[in-house]
Amino acid sequence: MDTQLHEACFSHNENAVESVKKFLDEGGDIEIKSTHSGWTLLMVACRAGTVELVRFLLDRGAYMDYQDPRGNSPMMIAFGCYNNEHGKELLIRGAFYDAINIRGDTVSDFVENSIKPAVEAILETLPNGNYIKG
Repeated sequence: MDTQLHEACFSHNENAVESVKKFLDEGGDIEIKSTHSGWTLLMVACRAGTVELVRFLLDRGAYMDYQDPRGNSPMMIAFGCYNNEHGKELLIRGAFYDAINIRGDTVSDFVENSIKPAVEAILETLPNGNYIKG
């Protein structure tokens, strides 16, 4: 991470919303990008922040369809990091679902990878005979 602000968004720090609010209220750019990853604050929050921070950034006008140099969008990052509530928030607010990254992956690919382990874990807890692996 480049800035303390990016670091605040990266953690589940309960003061992250206040840190970002202060930055924005002082005229900071909500779309400030990390020189390391090219990620915006929203992208960092989608990876490892709280859903409250994601909501706050969206409420303040963060661009939810930005794609980093590798073509990943905030929604791809959220679902790719198993932050399904973050991804759901973006969907509800109308984020672009059809983005394609440089590997040819779409949001659907990230959703499948995000949800599949959870579904398999639930199925493995069912009594024998109720789930056929295959």
